[in-house]
Amino acid sequence: MEEDKAAQYTAEYMVSEYQRQYNNLKSRFRTQLTEIKEAANIEGATQLTTSVMVNAKVDAAIKDLDD
Repeated sequence: MEEDKAAQYTAEYMVSEYQRQYNNLKSRFRTQLTEIKEAANIEGATQLTTSVMVNAKVDAAIKDLDD
């Protein structure tokens, strides 16, 4: 009986930890997409400047996901 409770607590902890990590990743991804959108919508920026800024933000997002 106690083994069942221990297994249940372990499973609940693992689900909770997975949910926390998923929410963290989702939040980071949303932040990065917002930054990319802002970099793409700067008024007066040339096409080259916009491209460089967007590429830098995308590279940073990819690096963050690899960490």
